Amino acid sequence: GIVFLVFMVTFTASCKKEDDFKPELEVSKTFLSVASVANSVDTFAITSNTNWNVVSSQGWLAISPTSGSNNGTVTVTAEHNRDTTDRSAEVTVSAKGVAPQILTVTQRGSQYNLSVSVSTISIDYQANSTDSFYIYSDTTWVISNPTDWLTVEPLSGAKDGTITLTAEQNPDTNPRSAELTITSDGAKPQTVTVTQGGYVYSLRISRASFTIASEVSSTDTFTVFSDVDWVITNPESWLTVSPTSGSGNSVVTVTANEARVVGTSRSVRLDISSEHTPTRFLRVIQSGIPCGPNDEIPCEVSMYNIP
Repeated sequence: GIVFLVFMVTFTASCKKEDDFKPELEVSKTFLSVASVANSVDTFAITSNTNWNVVSSQGWLAISPTSGSNNGTVTVTAEHNRDTTDRSAEVTVSAKGVAPQILTVTQRGSQYNLSVSVSTISIDYQANSTDSFYIYSDTTWVISNPTDWLTVEPLSGAKDGTITLTAEQNPDTNPRSAELTITSDGAKPQTVTVTQGGYVYSLRISRASFTIASEVSSTDTFTVFSDVDWVITNPESWLTVSPTSGSGNSVVTVTANEARVVGTSRSVRLDISSEHTPTRFLRVIQSGIPCGPNDEIPCEVSMYNIP
């Protein structure tokens, strides 16, 4: 009987002590701030007389430890915030029989520097035309190039660097452009617009004028220097031109189909034209015959025509 009485007294006292237990849970801070870089940390203290658990609302914020009992210190560790804007996570500390405690952790946005020396570049139409610009940065960067006619070297790097541009030949007479985009984690993207001039075609001739003899089949030549298709317009039937069209450089032959049987000369203007260049002009003169064997002065009616 005595043993049973002692047991009942002890059990009653234990139950009374358990009924009187009041869990406590407090945190030392309600706001934390961490830097944008990876593994940025901060801590807060938990004051408690019971078991507790800690959870983060965001995957980028790690908690250690995630559980414990009584008083303790908790460390929060953030991943790299690659955005330029701040971000936040809620950390909840909970325990049985007491209201949870909530902290807000704010991670600052990245503040990297990224700038370029120029925003526009003009480059010549010829093959292997080059130019360059400079990147100022304190982090890594990547260049996006949407074209295949422009080579950009290098396409990625870190810190400051010189970028070299090399263009293929622009076959069109119209200019063309490419917008390069330079991006970096945590910095505002930069753009550089590269404009290549249109092809400038060339058309030249070796002579502006020349004279052929009065006899039939008299001939001479000139040279067309060009990198484009061209055509020769000849309005007179007494002169043959060969060839009358071509592409690139070519020697052109002119031949008189008729003899000039009067003392005065005659001439014709040949037009050498192209779709992409100014027209060039060449005057061909066929001399008249002299009035007599010893007379070099042209006349309207030649003695050679008198029977």
